[in-house]
Amino acid sequence: MLRTVCFFAWIIYIKVRKKKWNPISDDFICNCIILLFLINPGLIETLFSIFSCREINSGEYWLNIDLDIQCWDFDHIFYSYLIILPAILIWGVIIPGLWLIKLIRYKDRLQDTRVKLRYGFICSGYSKEFFYWEFVILYCKITLISFSVFLSNISISVQALAVTILLIFFIFLQIKNKPFTDKVLNDMELFSKATLLITICAGLFFLADELERPGAIFMFLIAFCSNLSFIICSLLRIFNELLKFVKAKLLFMGSMLFRESRVKVNYIIDESQVDNGKNIHISHLPGLLIVHRKLISVA
Repeated sequence: MLRTVCFFAWIIYIKVRKKKWNPISDDFICNCIILLFLINPGLIETLFSIFSCREINSGEYWLNIDLDIQCWDFDHIFYSYLIILPAILIWGVIIPGLWLIKLIRYKDRLQDTRVKLRYGFICSGYSKEFFYWEFVILYCKITLISFSVFLSNISISVQALAVTILLIFFIFLQIKNKPFTDKVLNDMELFSKATLLITICAGLFFLADELERPGAIFMFLIAFCSNLSFIICSLLRIFNELLKFVKAKLLFMGSMLFRESRVKVNYIIDESQVDNGKNIHISHLPGLLIVHRKLISVA
């Protein structure tokens, strides 16, 4: 739906601006990249859901999103391996990989205006050596989605353990590399992954049958407080950045107004010096410019 709306919006924009269709224009490439990163996780999750089945009767598995469809019969296998699996490879591996290869070709020209217009959405904010980090995050999301689908049929504990290992790995990468140019962004990225890790671990204890009610409540409070602290910290950071932005805009507007304003300076000039036109002596006197009993205002 989102792709269709964006496509028709692009067509309307071309018609209104009376431009020729150019599939390699900067705006079109930028929109394609934005669409890729917006719809890719949801699209991959939808495709993976075809493999998410639930055992209802002994030996019978039914599709979670539609319990009228039986898993692993002829129709399900046919559509899964002929349509869904190639679509996962195309949208999850090939298309992001092609954009990554394209971005690597411009890694030495990332500061060029045209390259920024095309690929600034995915490389802005990262240091030069980690311009590709947005793709690392994208593949991390795809891996998490695959864990949530394929490991859900085994047990929640196995699923949570796999996600925990993956999060620890990416936390290690975040601490080691610090891909963002801004320290605040590096801290917030690390904070978000740590919050997710704490939530998963606390959830495992919360769902454990051996844990007593007070212990379960304690684990719930840990997860709740960690998420609440992350939300508050994020809001404070956003508010602080907004204040900086508004302050910078006000200073800019003030400097522009100051440049455009005209200051009137008044002088006293001796009439004989004006007539001779040479060695005019000017002395400052605020208020008036007087030339031999005549009042003249100079801007």
